[in-house]
Amino acid sequence: MNWVVNLENQVHERGRKTAVISEGTSYTYNELNWHANSFANWLKSFGGKRVCMYVPNTPEVYFAAFGAMKAGGAPAPINYMFGRNIIEYVLDDADADAVMTFPDDAEMVASAAKDAGVEHVVTIGESEYGTITLDEILTTHSNYTETVPQRDDDLFGLMYTSGTTGNPKGVYKSHRSVSVHTKAMRHVWKITSDQTWLCAGPLYHTSGFESSSLPVLAAGGTVVLHKWDIDRFLAEVEQYKADSAYIAGSMLLDMLEYETPERYDVSSLKQVFAGGAPMDSKDYDTVEEMYDVRVSERLGMTEAGIILTYPVGKTGEFSPRDEVPGRVPGSCGRPVVQEVDVRVVDLNTGEVVEVGEGEMQVRGDTLFEKYINKPEKTKEAFTEDGWYQSGDVVRVDEDGYIFHLRRADSMIVTGGENVYPRGVERVISSHDAVKETAVFPIPDAHWGERVCAAVVLKDGASVTEAELIQFCKQSDDISDFEAPKQIFFRDSLPKTPTKSIRRPDLTDEYRDVPYEN
Repeated sequence: MNWVVNLENQVHERGRKTAVISEGTSYTYNELNWHANSFANWLKSFGGKRVCMYVPNTPEVYFAAFGAMKAGGAPAPINYMFGRNIIEYVLDDADADAVMTFPDDAEMVASAAKDAGVEHVVTIGESEYGTITLDEILTTHSNYTETVPQRDDDLFGLMYTSGTTGNPKGVYKSHRSVSVHTKAMRHVWKITSDQTWLCAGPLYHTSGFESSSLPVLAAGGTVVLHKWDIDRFLAEVEQYKADSAYIAGSMLLDMLEYETPERYDVSSLKQVFAGGAPMDSKDYDTVEEMYDVRVSERLGMTEAGIILTYPVGKTGEFSPRDEVPGRVPGSCGRPVVQEVDVRVVDLNTGEVVEVGEGEMQVRGDTLFEKYINKPEKTKEAFTEDGWYQSGDVVRVDEDGYIFHLRRADSMIVTGGENVYPRGVERVISSHDAVKETAVFPIPDAHWGERVCAAVVLKDGASVTEAELIQFCKQSDDISDFEAPKQIFFRDSLPKTPTKSIRRPDLTDEYRDVPYEN
């Protein structure tokens, strides 16, 4: 079944209720549906199916995404921090028929679209670089359409996650996998039509779209879209009486460090779901005391949605003002058993461990089907008996709670974004002054992990740390968040006898070097 029927059911039941609020503008379920219908009819007019959106958190994402589904197609959000060359890659890889963006980004996006062979560039506002404005679509195409039926295994959407070779991987999510995830989140978090959720997770991520938008809209609740700012966040909690919020771990740090929370009445806020940046248990306790709110960790990934979290209250009992999630200090919770099976496999023996440390592997209804156009990567991702190898090293205790320890590979997770060292190293190495480099993480209270680089210069060459960081930020081959925050110049890099770089040695060596954000 086409997932968008979940939205249409809410239109039937509560069409005049507010579905989405963004920067003071509200959209009812009727209006959300009408705009999606118009977008679908525009796509149908030229046979369009796949739509990319290069925008931050904005309600127009829903218009395009749901419109694509209604037309029998699928959305493919593009990470708003991707550079121009990666945008072109995604447009080509997704076989996009159209891309939507704001006028400020239109020149860059139109250039990428041209090279990727994408004819239709939709701009949210007037721009000489667009082929049509969103307003033209909404005003010239009927706001009624027949939704194209979809089978469970048909494509719901493509979510792009960073790849080890520098190119993102398009994660194929089916209507079944996302529908199961939606139902499971509604169940474990007890989401109802009475609730108002502040969504600060980016809509171009599974977190903002599939985990904190779709379950709320499928339940008939209200989503308040938020572009992170701690003052505005607290003001919107007060203004809209939000009872729940979905944020990244680094945002929780801003809440912790905020000096005057008493300026706002946030008494409506009862639960905050956070993740993506590890924090000390006492910091969670402090946030809970400061705001009289329960903070609940969760762990998920693009390929499987949310895997670990804490349920809200007791099964069969519900009062959104009284019941909140539990929390075991340091743990991301237990598996969401309604949608996935989880096992922990010893890294040395390959045996499943009931209690102890190992790689977390996942199997279940919410798992992705494949990486599009990457059959070898898809094959490598699964064990012979069908379990997805997450690459996350975890510890499971006697009570079944899981604690995230580290990545099994070299991936760096900074502010909830995945960074693979190899791609960053290629950019640094392209500088004329650089002989050799290694990118590695340093634990960071705000970002979770800080991207850093050790650099060996060529004989007689010179470049400053600031110059090299700026060189990375100006590259079209990586995003700003991938650029190193610190660079350390050295005479040589630590290596194994087989000449592999020992990144953990660099992390240990520079762990305590001062850094000012």
